[in-house]
Amino acid sequence: ETLMVRLARNSGVDYSDVPGTPFPTGRAKPTLGGANMLLRRRWHMLNANLPLLVEHVLEQQPDGVLITGDLSTTALNEEFARARELLKPLYERLPMVTIPGNHDIYTPGVQRARRYEKHFADFHGESSERSGYPFVSSIAEGVVCIGLNTSVPTGVTGAWGVISDEQMRSLPHLLESHA
Repeated sequence: ETLMVRLARNSGVDYSDVPGTPFPTGRAKPTLGGANMLLRRRWHMLNANLPLLVEHVLEQQPDGVLITGDLSTTALNEEFARARELLKPLYERLPMVTIPGNHDIYTPGVQRARRYEKHFADFHGESSERSGYPFVSSIAEGVVCIGLNTSVPTGVTGAWGVISDEQMRSLPHLLESHA
């Protein structure tokens, strides 16, 4: 029997708290990131697009929603809270899984505070790891997502990712147990 599942996937919501992004924290990386957003990338990341995206996804009637990172631009609580609020029409109607991106776990302080997880861990599912990653979440009948966190808090001018050895060691067991 063939299982047909329609998922809506988005990466790069990049909700920004402009104009407040660059200066409220007094920290170098969020300040530089916010200034970069305002001066160079502002027109590529319009907050007005998120409600339009939500409306479009609902019109498509998918079985679930997968958001693979960058719900924020500089990992501010205000950005996460507003992004979550704007996504509410989706998660009220559909199963939703979120995975953090490099902008969501932007600095070591954000990682230690588990700021992203405080806003979105309820969209992760189950994990046996202390870090919460990888996690397993059902997104549609007969379909699970295994969420890996590739975010690495980096220096002042970068943001990139890598899958940790701990997550890689967990992956074969998760794939086998959910095959």
